[in-house]
Amino acid sequence: MSQYQKNHLGIYKLIYNGFKNEIALENHIAEKLSKPKGFVPFKVLQFSSIFLRPGFFYFAFIYALCFFVVLLQFVIGVLFFGFCLIRVFTLPKSKKNLIITSKSYRDIMSDAISQLNLSQNDFVNASIYNLIFLVKKNRLINYFFFLIGFTRYAIINSDYLFVFLLNYKDLLKLYLLSVYITDNPEVVVLTEDHYQRFAFIISNLGCLNFVIVQHGYIDDSVKFPSRFGKIDKLLLRDIQFLKSFEIYYKVNSHSILLRNTALIFSDKNVRASCFLASSSPFIDSEIKFAQIFKNKFDAKLIVKRHPKHVYNREKLKVLLSFADEEWTDAFHFPNSSLFISHGSFLEFDYKSAGTFTFKLSDFSNVEAIFEDPSFKKAMILLNNKQKS
Repeated sequence: MSQYQKNHLGIYKLIYNGFKNEIALENHIAEKLSKPKGFVPFKVLQFSSIFLRPGFFYFAFIYALCFFVVLLQFVIGVLFFGFCLIRVFTLPKSKKNLIITSKSYRDIMSDAISQLNLSQNDFVNASIYNLIFLVKKNRLINYFFFLIGFTRYAIINSDYLFVFLLNYKDLLKLYLLSVYITDNPEVVVLTEDHYQRFAFIISNLGCLNFVIVQHGYIDDSVKFPSRFGKIDKLLLRDIQFLKSFEIYYKVNSHSILLRNTALIFSDKNVRASCFLASSSPFIDSEIKFAQIFKNKFDAKLIVKRHPKHVYNREKLKVLLSFADEEWTDAFHFPNSSLFISHGSFLEFDYKSAGTFTFKLSDFSNVEAIFEDPSFKKAMILLNNKQKS
């Protein structure tokens, strides 16, 4: 277990340091977003305007939430004593490899498993439910004692306890994950987690087959208080990101992730088109691009708004007025031969399909992109496809 001993104290330190790193990451995000003084660095709270004006009710809510998540963990610990009696008759038949991801990245995980020449059937989602049935039953009984010891360890060592306790919502899952990998270090653990608590903990567990799949840009400027461990295999979207991962991890091996384009693109034939992936903070430059594009070229322009962004209605109306089609398919993207964004990571999916891709952020102004030789070449090919 690298620098962490294979006992409860070692897991205390490991999960504790994972929480410390998570808080450091949240503070880093808060600084970037210029959050006000008194802001609590916690994922659930950072996106709500209700929590941006600290006051009596604000802190009352935080403390009540801390009490609830800790109490819930203790209740679960007690229930495990009874649950273990049931577990005797429902032991898992074999070990399973683990996937730690969200629903948004299931397709990426599927591509990674295929590239690793492994069977999809050998993997299960690392949910609490699945982990309960995978770990040894004595590990479930020990969770109650672990919880008491870990809480004591956190109270003694933490300088920001109430923020720390909010992370207890993941404590059970992290405990089950840690003991399962400790007991079965040869299992394959696959995640698209870059540097959150799950990746930190697994990288320090001595897992022999830990695989990270890159899903987006990586911020290599975060200052973490605790060191990350080892990645056995890193699947990158582009080799340029390797150095960023190596700032945090010891990377044993790496390769480029090969995407299955059938899972990414729609079967609707719109190859002779330009696809603009919109992002609301940069809509002004997108409007300018769309206007110049339609004035210069008689080519189809497809626009897709970012599904999680809030748009200025009037500006969105202007942008869509230049579009020949607004893309509304929530699961696939158009197979256009030209891809434009301000800086979307979706660019790498289009690159893997041999598509011309351009970022508005790479140019000093919007007009400059139309003078770029590669862009001119892309437009010649697009026009030829439109005529054929």
